[in-house]
Amino acid sequence: MTLTALLFFMSLYCQQVLGYSALRTGMAMLPITVIFIVGGLTSRQLIPVVGARPMLVAGGLIATAGIAWLVTIPTHSAYLTHILAPNLVGGFGVSIMLLAVTISGTTGVDPKNAGAASGLLNTSRQIGGAVGLAVLVNIASRVTSHASHDSDRLDALVQGYRVAFLVNAGLMLVTALAALALPAVASAKEAKEKAHEPLDGRPTTTRP
Repeated sequence: MTLTALLFFMSLYCQQVLGYSALRTGMAMLPITVIFIVGGLTSRQLIPVVGARPMLVAGGLIATAGIAWLVTIPTHSAYLTHILAPNLVGGFGVSIMLLAVTISGTTGVDPKNAGAASGLLNTSRQIGGAVGLAVLVNIASRVTSHASHDSDRLDALVQGYRVAFLVNAGLMLVTALAALALPAVASAKEAKEKAHEPLDGRPTTTRP
């Protein structure tokens, strides 16, 4: 939900408020791809050391900070301080959680049920993104509709986006705190093994 909403509302903000073209908007969001690669590699190295739960908590708190930063977006913004920086922070936080989520969702599952567990996890991601985005869009639309009576169109749109980012940040904070209740990975060895498995749960093969 967090990542889907983040990309969705930022693309709308860039095009509808700042007047970016679709191509310029895509280029503006491109650095998030790079930070996702960095975050993925970082989590792959740290999870075997600290475990999945600390990565979920840390990533959730970092993502919360990045998304909360977006609550301050103005009608006329500077790319570096209002778009790039908060998206890099939020994107990095989410990216270091992805592998940890997979490990937490499949740890302790019987090997014969690993495929079902992985499928359930991926399904929950898709449903969460779709339903969560629908809820946030409804919230943003209601705020914009109410604000349009007292503000011009752009100000009303920005107010709606701000509230959507605020709710999104709050939900990510709840996620980070909820991760504290997860059981720790049984051992560093298990975490290391799972950190080097593909997301579908099948073990990797190495050449001699």
